[in-house]
Amino acid sequence: MSLPTSWAYWRNVCRTETVRISSAGSSLNALDEAARDQSAGTDSCTSPDDRALPSQTSPGSRQFKRMPSILTTQCNARLSIIGAGGHARVVADAARASGRWDDIEFYDETFGQERDSGGWPIVGTLDHLLQQTPSPGHQVIIGSGDNHRRRALQTRLQEACWDMATVIHPSAIISQNCAPGAGSVVLAGAIINAGAGIGDAAIINSGAIIEHDCRLADAVHVSPGAVLCGKVRVGCLSWIGAASVILQTLKVGQQSIIGAGAVVINDIPDFSVAAGNPARLISTQARAA
Repeated sequence: MSLPTSWAYWRNVCRTETVRISSAGSSLNALDEAARDQSAGTDSCTSPDDRALPSQTSPGSRQFKRMPSILTTQCNARLSIIGAGGHARVVADAARASGRWDDIEFYDETFGQERDSGGWPIVGTLDHLLQQTPSPGHQVIIGSGDNHRRRALQTRLQEACWDMATVIHPSAIISQNCAPGAGSVVLAGAIINAGAGIGDAAIINSGAIIEHDCRLADAVHVSPGAVLCGKVRVGCLSWIGAASVILQTLKVGQQSIIGAGAVVINDIPDFSVAAGNPARLISTQARAA
């Protein structure tokens, strides 16, 4: 007998069955993240080759992310987005299109000055959210394109045991054996192919292509239309500019920037800025504190 495939059916199943385990699952995920941060240090910035991403996890570690998507789809009553700017609205659009949340709201410092952003209500500031107690069915995500800010805010929320959402636009194409990490967003038209690993708090922006066996560490931003060919490695907190191309097997170091339209034909070291076709090093940044 074939399984029912309508969204309405699975939505009802989620509400009656998965909400009761989401609290336990969230706690376990938060403990897993806390343990990783404690061992690596929350200020550390490891490369994709130095840590286990979702497609490389050891037995018993975050294996639920590798299950078929129809079995791992969860229905949650509420999504709180930190921030209310342009990127936050894009995340809200993707979340609404996915149909996974009944209510979507913003927490932003403009609370009290602005009542809504793009039609979604601004209901408080980050401090207001942190005063609440995390509850089953209530997830959060950072709506900021700034890699450092996004990672810092996500760390703060995870330390408070909030359940980080992963928002995926329904038009994105993602291999069954790849799952973006907690707090990541995959926007409209993006493609993530077989064997790729995407860390936590990453942004795979509209129309970006992540080819097979790529490894992206935490808090990476791949801008619209960028193409990462097979087996590319990108270090944490790096930004890949719009419509840029990184050729196969190359490595972009941590906290580096690839300019829009660049064609990368050589490895890019840590803390560097590269641009042009072919891409050339423009500068080496000071290491972030």
